[in-house]
Amino acid sequence: MPHPIPINHPSNAAKCPVVSNCITPAFTLFCLLVLFGWGCAKHNLTKKNEASLPELNRALAIWTMQRGAYPKEVDDLTNLPALLGKQLPQPPAGQKLVMDPVSHLIVITNE
Repeated sequence: MPHPIPINHPSNAAKCPVVSNCITPAFTLFCLLVLFGWGCAKHNLTKKNEASLPELNRALAIWTMQRGAYPKEVDDLTNLPALLGKQLPQPPAGQKLVMDPVSHLIVITNE
């Protein structure tokens, strides 16, 4: 039985140009795409843990139906099973989450 020649052996370079010319750039491109995709996925996971305004307002409706009153603080809503594992969204700088006293909805307003 003949002894096999390793793929990266110099005598194989002429027979298989793919091995000598494309593995490193293709592998590098693949790694960059995987790392870029993983970075985007990580960002999306962070956003998934934040409750949206519609979710907060549904939780507010559940709270008022169950208790017959509005919560004292918006933070109280995170104790409901409807928002299990969710965090309050971080409003932009200079703004905050509040319950509008007229519409009784959770909104983002200026501080």
